[in-house]
Amino acid sequence: MPTKESKTAKELETEISNHLGGFEVTVYNDPMSGWTATVFGPPVTKYPEIIQIVSELHARYDLREEPEPRVAGADVGPLETAAPFAEPGGTAGGEPVE
Repeated sequence: MPTKESKTAKELETEISNHLGGFEVTVYNDPMSGWTATVFGPPVTKYPEIIQIVSELHARYDLREEPEPRVAGADVGPLETAAPFAEPGGTAGGEPVE
């Protein structure tokens, strides 16, 4: 089985954000799936696209450790919304995804 290429959280954030047209993205370590992404402020109509993009990138890339730790949602303002996304069968916000 071929190994996946590794990317840093910042590299994955940039790639996901570019695919979605510039939404703010935070990628962080997830012990269940390796990594997960939180996309800030997307309209509900973007959810299927977000799930597809994150799933495709998750299949291609592992998360490479960065020197400084990243905290999901640490820079979220009071008026921003956040929606964590995970692959089916993974976790999103600590809850199983069906």
